[in-house]
Amino acid sequence: MKLQNLFISITLTSGMFAAAANAQSFNIDFSSAGAGPSSTYAGAADQTGFWNSMHPAHGAGNFSLLDLNGNPTLVVVSNIGGTALESTNDPATIGDDETLLDDYLVTFNDGLETCLFFKQLQPGTYIVTQYCWIPGAPATMSYATVDQSAEGAQIIGGAWPGQHEKFVTFSQHIAVVGADGRLNTHSGIVPGADELDGAALNGVQLELIVGDFNGDAIVNGSDLATMLSQWGGAGVTDLNGDGVVNGSDLAALLANWS
Repeated sequence: MKLQNLFISITLTSGMFAAAANAQSFNIDFSSAGAGPSSTYAGAADQTGFWNSMHPAHGAGNFSLLDLNGNPTLVVVSNIGGTALESTNDPATIGDDETLLDDYLVTFNDGLETCLFFKQLQPGTYIVTQYCWIPGAPATMSYATVDQSAEGAQIIGGAWPGQHEKFVTFSQHIAVVGADGRLNTHSGIVPGADELDGAALNGVQLELIVGDFNGDAIVNGSDLATMLSQWGGAGVTDLNGDGVVNGSDLAALLANWS
């Protein structure tokens, strides 16, 4: 009976933390309002759910985000540098891929990247997927970075390969959001390239990795050891914020085990 109760507790807690992760994970498509991909579209991040369709104009302030369940959050994003929203029909893209990729924020200034500034995110490790592909222009590359990632720049571009492919349609970065709740992403012109060709940002997906404490985007024995070292007290492994590291937090970690 005790084992059965433990299983029920872990199952319920796992569901609770899955909902919490959904509330701090986001899909964003840059397009006219309501013109984004369907909620069944996972993109390169393999993350289904609601897509925010928006045109956050350059310097226009903060735009509120809805989570994967379509619920309001406190998280906002602003755009500096993406001075236009353009649309190009690439005949090779179809369906939700076309919806995501065939319109995009663009910069034509090699000194001004398209910069997104996210605020009020939950601290933790995120996988950041940036779509930086100009449809119909396979020779044009974009230069993708994330301030809160230790990884360097990734150069994105090429002909549509029939499905998403890293370094062709998207970049992917492991980023650690600190207590300030901020995340800054950038898509700019590759150094030395012709600025008149531009650089694109079609969309972004953010995925919160619940239970990752060392910033490697994997939940494994290292994270478990960190949790056990804080057991019974307070610390970063207190995933539900109740002031003590205990079985509820362990259940959440195990639910996200890699």
